[in-house]
Amino acid sequence: MFEIEISDTIDTMTIQFPNVPLEESTIEGATDVVTLDLNLYTDFFATKRAWSNSISDMSEDDFNQLKGFYDRQFTLWLYPMITISRLGVEGVVVRMSLSPRQVIDNCGTVRNVSMDFRETIQMTMAGS
Repeated sequence: MFEIEISDTIDTMTIQFPNVPLEESTIEGATDVVTLDLNLYTDFFATKRAWSNSISDMSEDDFNQLKGFYDRQFTLWLYPMITISRLGVEGVVVRMSLSPRQVIDNCGTVRNVSMDFRETIQMTMAGS
């Protein structure tokens, strides 16, 4: 079972994924240059990581808490941090994306919740 802890200065949430795959990918900061004689060389700069996962069904309260992290990126200019201990990911600042809310019953259950996290650095508040 994987656990992802999401946190910022306002809240902390732990999500458990018992049977759901967690995808980890690498984003390359590199530029391939082709010379006139068609040889190739690459300027390597850096790499960043990205993670994505989904949950088939989530309670309304859990979705609202998760959406709080997403919304604070736009209202407080605050990126969340994630920890995935099983993968050695500890307190990594990420840009978070969240799928639309798809309510499936009168209890507010949300279906097919997808989350994407892209490693980055903490941006600063506008004007500071």
